[in-house]
Amino acid sequence: IRDVMNIVKATVLSSLFIIAVILMFYRFKDYSRTVFIVDWLLTLILIGGVRLMLRSLREYLENYRRDGKRVIIIGAGDADARTYWSAQTGGSEWLLLDLGVECSVEAVQVNFAEQGTTPALVRGRDVHLYEQYLLEGSTDGIQWNTFVDKSQNQEDVPHDYIELSQAVQARYIRLTNIFTPGNGNFAIRGLRVFGNSEQAVITPVADFTVGRDEADGRDAVIRWTPPDDADGAVILYGVAPDKLYNNYMVYDADSVAIHSLNHGVDYFFEVKAFDSGTEYFTPTGEFRSQQSGDWHELSTWTLYDGEQWQTPAPRVPSETEGVITIMNADTVTISQSCTADQLHVASGGVLIIEPGVTLSLVHGIGADLMVEGDVINRGTLLGEDGGILNFTGTGRYIHQQDGGQLPSATWRKGST
Repeated sequence: IRDVMNIVKATVLSSLFIIAVILMFYRFKDYSRTVFIVDWLLTLILIGGVRLMLRSLREYLENYRRDGKRVIIIGAGDADARTYWSAQTGGSEWLLLDLGVECSVEAVQVNFAEQGTTPALVRGRDVHLYEQYLLEGSTDGIQWNTFVDKSQNQEDVPHDYIELSQAVQARYIRLTNIFTPGNGNFAIRGLRVFGNSEQAVITPVADFTVGRDEADGRDAVIRWTPPDDADGAVILYGVAPDKLYNNYMVYDADSVAIHSLNHGVDYFFEVKAFDSGTEYFTPTGEFRSQQSGDWHELSTWTLYDGEQWQTPAPRVPSETEGVITIMNADTVTISQSCTADQLHVASGGVLIIEPGVTLSLVHGIGADLMVEGDVINRGTLLGEDGGILNFTGTGRYIHQQDGGQLPSATWRKGST
């Protein structure tokens, strides 16, 4: 109604202006009075019709989008455009995302960042920028299937969004770099994964309040009582109940402050709580050394149980655990043969394998051995076929024995 009245006012004013001009110069000579009425009606119909057509199209598209599939969104990163993850090089580095449970993946979005690029190679109208990468999915973290192949891509896709023609069942998503422009490092602001959730529940919230600043109407604070088991809420707002085109999405919150409203304009609000139907995934079983000592001594380790670090650890690390990290300034000695997976020797950390002892590395999820510190091998270091052993950056392998076998590994720039 408000828009119709505005159109009527505008057409009336324009017609009165035209009448005043003609009256001033021609005194209506040779002009029929009905011409002005017909002109006003035609102007009103044409302008109103165009506005009506555009609004009908917009509302149709809006309703079409709202009737789409409900999805859960899982991602790597903190959703902050000011931060990003960066690899040490721009080679075939990769980022692995654990969704926690096997999911039906229907779309992904890769947001690239810039780290260590050469400005002259990425700036200018004539510079050909492009990113190349692979996206793979796995249900066990060992067997991988490629579902997005951009290894031959020649387009600049800094925020690449891909809807899959067929859903992929996966728990683990691996993003592998093929080419980074500007001789930069492989850097990612975020990896977002979209998928169906038949258990998703969206609940309108009736119990909410809106407080607007009387001195500055641009600010508003919306508060509500979240339903039980809600993961978050979507706050919709607009200038009419059927024009809630703006929204905020929040997780684990019962309020939100908005600072972008127009002063002197009335707004309408709606709050919808959502439950993805999927429990939050909290990694457990991560080990870290908390002092130097023997691998098989509980006091050497601290264990994360999903809520806090247990020191000393209630058990020693094995191949069934999460990531095992030997921290900076700690030396861990293996005096009995054992098996491990996802073993990380941090920069400044030392791992010693004693004579007659075998450290067997299982080919599991991600890198089976990542060395940035020192590995002193006086015994045997074995990796399963297909395993990933990386010596990177400051990583050093010291073969402190006569004979024996050197491990098959990837030796990155700077390692020895």
